[in-house]
Amino acid sequence: EESAPRAELRFWDGALLDAGGAIVAERQRLLADLDEPLARAHAEIAPEEAADAALTVRYATNAPMQAGESAREALARRLAETADKEVWNGSTLVGPHRDDLVFEQGGRDLASFASRGQQRTAILAFKLAELDLLTEHDGRPPLLLLDDVFSELDPERRSHLVRRIAGLPQAFVTTTTLDDLDPALRAIGTTWEVRAGPSGARLVGGPTAAARP
Repeated sequence: EESAPRAELRFWDGALLDAGGAIVAERQRLLADLDEPLARAHAEIAPEEAADAALTVRYATNAPMQAGESAREALARRLAETADKEVWNGSTLVGPHRDDLVFEQGGRDLASFASRGQQRTAILAFKLAELDLLTEHDGRPPLLLLDDVFSELDPERRSHLVRRIAGLPQAFVTTTTLDDLDPALRAIGTTWEVRAGPSGARLVGGPTAAARP
């Protein structure tokens, strides 16, 4: 009964090795390039926290490379080790789709000790680092989208983040309450209120609204 699934696995495993090995290698290269921008962005949002220990991000793969192995070879080894279990489960148990990112500070996993605000700060720093890297690569900054980012940040971090956002050519920030938007950000931006139903979006604040009769 297992001969057909195993024969099929050999075909799909080959495709997974080719694509998955390349994806893992590229992810690891990208994270290495993000090291410096990540530490810099974190220091901009939370300078006191960053002064204690730099924020780093580690690629947590389920197919770690042994000495002399490439990402593809490591994945091939793990697929061979889990072949029986994959047939039993009817799903692929290893590969880049099951990998993750681990944020650390001072060698400690933020998921195990950091507050929600600290974890949110780490994610924001990572997004800003991505923005910086893309800007350096393409020569122009991408559009920044932030969804409800202020609610779990203390006033100091909000202020630092607003200063960073204010220096960007364009950014969209969504929130469910205007109280969460820093007044400085509302002063330089255009605020739209979006409601369900036919009313759609309504301009409620910012320089554009002030200029209207």
